[in-house]
Amino acid sequence: MVHKAGGQIRWAARLDGDRLRSGRVAGALALVLGCAYFLAAMLGLALRSEPGGVAVFWPASGIAAGVLMALGRPARSGVVLGVFGATVAANLSTGRGAWIAASFGLCNAGEAVLAAWLVERWSGRRFKFDELRGLWGFLAAAALAPAAAGIVAVLAMRQFQAAATVLDLWCDWASADGLGIVTVAPLVVGLYHLAGERMPGRELIESLAALALLAASSAALYTAPAGSRVAQIPSAVLFPLLLWVAARCRPAFAAAAAFIISGALVGSTTFHLGPFARSGATVLSVQVTMLVASLCTLTLAALFVERRRAETALLESNERLQLALGGAQLGIWCVDLATGVFESDARDSRINGHDLARPPRTLAEARRFVYPADLPLLDKAFAAARRRGAPCRAEYRVHVGGESAQLRWVAVEGSVVRDAAGRAVRLLGVTRDITQRRLAEAQKDLLLAELDHRVKNALAVVAAVASRTQQASTSLSEFVAALDGRIKSMATTHELLSGRKWQGIRLAELLQRELEPYATGSNVSIAGSDVVLRAEAGQAMAMAVHELVTNAAKYGALSVERGRVSVHWAHAGGNGAGVGLALDWMETGGPAVAPGTRPGYGTSVIRDLVPYELGGSVELQLAPEGVRCRLQIPAKWLSGRDQPRRPSRTGADEPTAAAEGRF
Repeated sequence: MVHKAGGQIRWAARLDGDRLRSGRVAGALALVLGCAYFLAAMLGLALRSEPGGVAVFWPASGIAAGVLMALGRPARSGVVLGVFGATVAANLSTGRGAWIAASFGLCNAGEAVLAAWLVERWSGRRFKFDELRGLWGFLAAAALAPAAAGIVAVLAMRQFQAAATVLDLWCDWASADGLGIVTVAPLVVGLYHLAGERMPGRELIESLAALALLAASSAALYTAPAGSRVAQIPSAVLFPLLLWVAARCRPAFAAAAAFIISGALVGSTTFHLGPFARSGATVLSVQVTMLVASLCTLTLAALFVERRRAETALLESNERLQLALGGAQLGIWCVDLATGVFESDARDSRINGHDLARPPRTLAEARRFVYPADLPLLDKAFAAARRRGAPCRAEYRVHVGGESAQLRWVAVEGSVVRDAAGRAVRLLGVTRDITQRRLAEAQKDLLLAELDHRVKNALAVVAAVASRTQQASTSLSEFVAALDGRIKSMATTHELLSGRKWQGIRLAELLQRELEPYATGSNVSIAGSDVVLRAEAGQAMAMAVHELVTNAAKYGALSVERGRVSVHWAHAGGNGAGVGLALDWMETGGPAVAPGTRPGYGTSVIRDLVPYELGGSVELQLAPEGVRCRLQIPAKWLSGRDQPRRPSRTGADEPTAAAEGRF
């Protein structure tokens, strides 16, 4: 049965072991095999060297051995019955006695079983003639099994071949059966395995065309009459066809090609046609020619299959290697120590900044890309590897980008390859781009140093704030409340800076965080462009704003219901440092302001911190209608670009009650 699917052809006609063990299937196999064996046996008897003699070619032995090799042990009973019955019938039809026919039947059946057992033991149960080692095991089995069966068969053959010596009879039996196994069994096994394989239609057509051309050529050469042009062509012209089949087709078709050559030789010799008949060639010369043709074809087929399998395995291995190298971002390089020839793949060239169109061909050319200061370290690592024979590892920098070259960090790992005499012949290794790792390490070191610096500064600020707060406080509760508020303000600023990875802080967000606890919906108004302060400026501004907010909440506009605080900022020139930031704080509606007798800690923070830390200026007015404060800082403490934004306004316009005390 033949199935076609997806442009492929699959032959479905295989039997499994369980079905072969059943009595009905075994009987059917015995019947079918018996018929095939009988016809092949009659053909073998027709090819005897002399009437009543031994057959010079016994194809039936190849059928029996091939079926057992293909189907395995479960088919043994069916094959034995079929071979025995067919042998007995074939010999009785030629007038031989019953006991001689039975003896030959036992010998033929035992020969097939022994050959199949030896092949299974030496070449494996699923042998397909696709590997050279298995082919050698098959050839050994094809020689030993007929030789062993011939010892028993000689005793029976002596009854009708009394004139022949025992050695001649044994040689005739062993050569005829062995040749039958070599030429026919591979074809049977190949067809069986081909039945379970999917085969593209184009391959099948090519294989059948090659066999047809080989059959036509063999028939023409081995049956050409004397004096014709074809008779002058040597048989060697068939070799390219055999090579075609062996190289391009599956082993089953190579076995078919060997069978075609053998059939043409036997047919032309039997009917006295062609060059072998005209030259008076002996039976032995014909058998040797058949054997050589079969061995060459089967050997070539096995070699080509092994080569294709090795190429496929190598291709898959290379694909896996490239996949692994690609996933690990590794480049491969090699240096011949004798000639200095340098070879590398495209990934290594990209990592080292080489020109992909004209990569370096020598080690000297490749060294030009390495940063000069790193060359001694690289040479030292490889020199140590050559002395100790251990892998070497090094990291170096390369120039990338021509005139506007950048430095890229590369990690190299290599080892020395030595010859049989222990001499170093090559350097082989891989490279990896570690620029990002190096940058990450530098960034980590920078962050650790910055963290250490900021922690020290924060602790120093906390200590100073605690000390000054204690000096300005009149009671323990006042000290605790003031210190708690200032530390919370510092924590809020730190949180905002951490959220932006210490890349700055938005002024609007800082003001919103400080004013949020006191905003009632209409008592606070903030407006200005989207200004981002640098981290250092953000901390100083946060402390100053916190003191303004705390004062307004305790004594100013945020302490009464009708009070209102307005905060506006914009760019302005100041202090000769270019365009900076001007922030205006204005309180209205709060208690009347009465200037204190001495400035408090909050006043000192506002007036002194911004000028001291940022080089800016502060204008603080304790006006009767409310506090007025203008903070200016240079442009160097700003980052980012201004982006217009809608003012955020909350405030209340209700009357307020008076309160005493400022800062």
